[in-house]
Amino acid sequence: MARVYLLEIPREKEKNVLFHEINFDTLPCSVKDKILTTGDVKTKIERLYAYSLLIKKLGDFGLSAQVIDDKLFFDEKGKPFVKDFGLEFSVSHTDGMVAVAVSSDGAIGIDIEKTDKEKKERISKIINRFCRGIILAQKIGRLEISAYSDNNGKITETNTPRTLNFDDSNADFVKWTQLEAALKCHGGGFEALCELKETFSSYSTESALIAHCGEIYALSVANKSL
Repeated sequence: MARVYLLEIPREKEKNVLFHEINFDTLPCSVKDKILTTGDVKTKIERLYAYSLLIKKLGDFGLSAQVIDDKLFFDEKGKPFVKDFGLEFSVSHTDGMVAVAVSSDGAIGIDIEKTDKEKKERISKIINRFCRGIILAQKIGRLEISAYSDNNGKITETNTPRTLNFDDSNADFVKWTQLEAALKCHGGGFEALCELKETFSSYSTESALIAHCGEIYALSVANKSL
């Protein structure tokens, strides 16, 4: 079963990023390059927090900082991996929140999306246009989720998010995260959708709708067993 970790992005950081506050200089060179080559400040901040959380959790699983620095790479489709390491992992970020999933049971992908009313119409149009007939095997609300916050540059554990019931008002957000998580597990962005449709039966998703830090987020993890 996948383990999921969330980290809130402090609101003041969304407009003013101070890299040294969350130990930017200690991140692997490949990660720093990934962050610095991002065009807009908002995405830089989100990636900074996402990969800071990932590095912390990989350390908790026994992977030293030196090994991470030497062996963490991104494949040709942008998927991160650690060479010669048994765990699979994936990262995602949205407005105000980042998520990391770690698994010892085959390839994995994660996606998180804030249920913003402004995004709902756009996401619904994409779902209706490109995703008709796509059905992923689902397990609802079974994710093991731990949450963290930034405490003066140190990532510390905080209260577990509250899980909400699904309803029609957030169905498209959930389906969107399921699709994005499956694409990340498969490898490649939205352009890989046609290729992925042929192998959907080999993927399953676990989803949750959570209330955390004053917002509601849809979250899905996709898994493909070895």
